[in-house]
Amino acid sequence: MRPSPWHPPVTPTPLEQTIITCIKRAKLFVFLRHHRSDAFQEKLATLYAPGFRGQPPIAPA
Repeated sequence: MRPSPWHPPVTPTPLEQTIITCIKRAKLFVFLRHHRSDAFQEKLATLYAPGFRGQPPIAPA
């Protein structure tokens, strides 16, 4: 089951802006907040497309 795409407002709210200025270590979340466009979300969704990966399940003994 895939969550619905996130559609934040284009500019961060004043509360979000204060949180962004306080973030020191989790810069990835700041990057994702600033670059979250529909095209970027579709590209990320293709990376995690549902499919058969890994080993097949093994029945218990």
